[in-house]
Amino acid sequence: MWPRIKKWRTSSRPFKCRQGTIGLNIDFSGVELYTGNGWLVILGYWNTNNRPTVYDQNIEPGSIGFNTDLNQMEYWTGKEWQIR
Repeated sequence: MWPRIKKWRTSSRPFKCRQGTIGLNIDFSGVELYTGNGWLVILGYWNTNNRPTVYDQNIEPGSIGFNTDLNQMEYWTGKEWQIR
């Protein structure tokens, strides 16, 4: 049987975790994967006001999600959110 995906808020993410740790961030409705260096959002659903703030949340380039304000997918380049 598959284990359940854990839920957390950005402030309560696992501090020390193994590469490959996965969870649902309920602050911005995003499934996150720990890469060993930071968090890759592999499926997010947010608006412009609650999307991940990359500098204080350690979001990895390549993170992607659907922005409901823009009605489009957007991805993090490592410098800015861009429309996909």
